[in-house]
Amino acid sequence: MNRIYKVIFNRAKGQHQVVSELAKNGGKTSGNSLLRTIIKSGGY
Repeated sequence: MNRIYKVIFNRAKGQHQVVSELAKNGGKTSGNSLLRTIIKSGGY
């Protein structure tokens, strides 16, 4: 199965992270939603 990822900038850590294609980039999202996305994609 193919998996598609994208790279977003994490302001809290000051670095780029690879996340699921469904993750949001920017805006006022809670830190928990980004963390859940990273955990679900197996990147944490």
